[in-house]
Amino acid sequence: MYADSLILGAGMHGFDRDRLNTYRQAVIDPDRGASLAETAATVERSGPYRVGEASRKAVPKEFDPQHERAKFLLYEGLTAMFETPVPPEARSAAFVDYCLEHFKAVNPINAWLREALRSV
Repeated sequence: MYADSLILGAGMHGFDRDRLNTYRQAVIDPDRGASLAETAATVERSGPYRVGEASRKAVPKEFDPQHERAKFLLYEGLTAMFETPVPPEARSAAFVDYCLEHFKAVNPINAWLREALRSV
């Protein structure tokens, strides 16, 4: 049996405690948080990509639920995903280039994470 969909992504599905705290501080930091918001918007505008997935129902109690980037505080990981039916390229050598194109498009999320979590 063959798969009927392809999912490509970048980022981290779940942060350990130290990384989660560092991530949350980066979200509320004026510069790093603004950079995250812009990075996420750029990735989402560049194609059929979805950034983030809320794993919490509410913003952690120590943060302002009205914060301009509160939606990012609902994440306990940060990902950028691309999902599609399995393309014809999957059965050819062109699949490498197909995947690379999508990985390049979502790589800004990895770059933001590397910078934001550098101290952990």
